[in-house]
Amino acid sequence: MSHRDLATVFVSGNFFILHPGHIRFLRFASECGSRLIVGVHNTQPNANYPTPAERLETLKSLDFVDEVLLIENGLESTLRALRPEVVVKGKEYESTQNIESEIIGDWQGTLIFSSGESSYSASDLLSATSPADIIWVRPQSYLRRHGVTLDRSRSLIASFDRLKVVVVGDLIVDEYVNCEALGMSREDPTVVVSPQKTDRFLGGAGIVAAHAAGLGAETHFVSLTGVDEPAAWANEKLVSYHVKPHLFADQSRPTSLKKRYRVGSKTMLRVSHLRQHEVRSQIASQMCEETEAILPTADVLIFADFNYGCLPQSVVDRLIHSGKACHTFIAADSQSSSQLGNIAKL
Repeated sequence: MSHRDLATVFVSGNFFILHPGHIRFLRFASECGSRLIVGVHNTQPNANYPTPAERLETLKSLDFVDEVLLIENGLESTLRALRPEVVVKGKEYESTQNIESEIIGDWQGTLIFSSGESSYSASDLLSATSPADIIWVRPQSYLRRHGVTLDRSRSLIASFDRLKVVVVGDLIVDEYVNCEALGMSREDPTVVVSPQKTDRFLGGAGIVAAHAAGLGAETHFVSLTGVDEPAAWANEKLVSYHVKPHLFADQSRPTSLKKRYRVGSKTMLRVSHLRQHEVRSQIASQMCEETEAILPTADVLIFADFNYGCLPQSVVDRLIHSGKACHTFIAADSQSSSQLGNIAKL
């Protein structure tokens, strides 16, 4: 075991906002010895900044920090009282004069520079303005810059019923099975529940289309389903929301169904009936042809991709080309929440 492994390490700073750069910096410092002490300067520029006591409490919550103290009588006095074997500072101080080096030299201490700091700035995050400025003035300034007014918003909303919207993407059916908990099984460590009520909702790209229709737009929805009961339910539900469905059945997949078993407000189990392979080229071509037949009179084309195979890159590229040719506004709702995906493809 080296001398450094047994060393006391000291770092100091304001730590007004504990950001990711601080975490990397402090974690690096903790690995430079066996005990990490963090000194917090006793300063508070204005009421928007956390108090020294609040900053001490925050730093104490880090499991790799052994001790936190307030620097009340200056840094030199604190260093001479602690006599740490190692002092760690950020990389940005390497080319500057550091009084710590002279002080800890009296007991052969070591000054180490870490690259763990980042470009976050507490002064940017906590500007010297009043809370009222942050809560009210700044949002108002944003609205003024972008020409957002109540009258203009009302006018835009009133114009929704003159729009024709095409949504292309992954249909998902969300099902919630609300259960009563009966207890633990005597045979194995399993929670036993009794289903009481089942609720179904449109999800994925389906609810995007439903929202567009709810705002008054003539809405067409192009998607994939399996050949099953959830597909029939989804078609009926879309029609009830005044959406015009263009659903293409693919026998190689089920309709994407996410079933959640819940007790009270807690989900105990989720079962996902889905396939993530790309749609077959023949069906993809049919989907594109159906969409392209609508685009010449459409105002908006929305891609809603949840990475379940409805929107391979070939379909996206073809429809973007077709949409641009028709001067259709194109938007995307792309995500990969519980599966691998590429949100950049849209």
